[in-house]
This record gives sequence, structure tokens and C-alpha cells, in this order.
Amino acid sequence: MAASWGNLLAFAALVVGTYGASDEKKVNKVFCYNSRSGEQSIYDNAIRDINLSGPIDWTQYRGKVVLVYPALNALQDSFKDFKVLGVPCNQFALQEPGDNGTEILNSLKYVRPGNGFEPNFELTEKIDVNGPNEHPLYTYLKSHCPPAWQSFASKYRLHYEGLQVSDVRWNFEKFLVDRKGVAVIRYSETFLPNDIRQDIQNLLAASES
Repeated sequence: MAASWGNLLAFAALVVGTYGASDEKKVNKVFCYNSRSGEQSIYDNAIRDINLSGPIDWTQYRGKVVLVYPALNALQDSFKDFKVLGVPCNQFALQEPGDNGTEILNSLKYVRPGNGFEPNFELTEKIDVNGPNEHPLYTYLKSHCPPAWQSFASKYRLHYEGLQVSDVRWNFEKFLVDRKGVAVIRYSETFLPNDIRQDIQNLLAASES
């Protein structure tokens, strides 16, 4: 599954992946750079749905905290005004080989995580999150948040050229986004979804005050 399953929609957005990078210089999470009013947000970056039938409707995410990340059914059900957005990617050990929405959903159901898993959150089209063909959504997310993990996985496991300091390191890296669509926190792939709950609660509470 791609490193960007979904980079929280209050808006929190997370990107998710599996373990693969070196243990060295690991940071669990980092706060994104302060954003100014009127600055770019995730809403400025159109992305298609998993079946390529049209663009994701950002209006259903506005005013919510969004998490871009996979396998987060329980987390999505736990909060009002919170959404998970999954973003498939195949740049990390070719873990998301599906060519279309049906193949990707079947892979989730029968392979990883398997056991009949069906996401209760929206999935985007499969994209590149790093390299010369990276999607503008990830260009935005990475430009607003420093890396949460300094080391890279072995080069033979990375299926793109031109490593950059800001790159997503592996599948299941996550980004939390506020109600205005601005990236707030970036999490490494090993940071567990359950440990994000407090950040979601804090962001939702701050948005209401």
C-alpha cells in the first residue's frame, strides 16, 4: 500500500505506509511550519478518486480535520468532524501494484491488511508521492512539513529517482490537516494511529474555540 494512504480532516490528513526505513535518526512526529492566512491548502490540489471517475469533492472535507492514511476505520468512527483520506502509492517496495480501483480494493480486502478489510473512508487515485512525477498534493504537504524520519530505506526498495530531504520515507507516513486544509503535523510510518487520537482531539477542540 502506498506511502500516502492517506499523507485528519478537521482537517487532518495522514499518509500511511509499512515499516521499511532505517531505525537511525527516527522522529515520531514533527510540527509543520506556521502558515499565514490566505496561504495554499490541500484544497488547492485536485486529485481524482480511486475509480478515476472524477476529482475528490473537497467540499465534504472543508471545515473538518482530515487524516491522509490507510486502515483507519476505527479512528474515523471515533470523531465527529474528522475524516481519513487514503492515497495509494506504489513507490515503496512495489507494495501497491493494483492497476485500478477494483484491484486496489481487492488487495486491501484479501492481502494487506486482508481478513476482509473494507475501508470506510475515501480513497484517491494511485499517485507518486516523491520524484519528478509527484502529485501536487504531496508537493504541498512536504513543503509545509519537515521530515519526521531522516534516513531512507535501501535504494533498491525505492522506486523513484532523485531523493530529496522532504521525501515521504515509506508507506503509512501520515499528515494531519486542520479545518482550513492546512498541514499541521507530520508522522513517521511507525507512529501508530491510536497515538494520534490526542492530536486529533486537540485540533478539533482548538478549531471550536
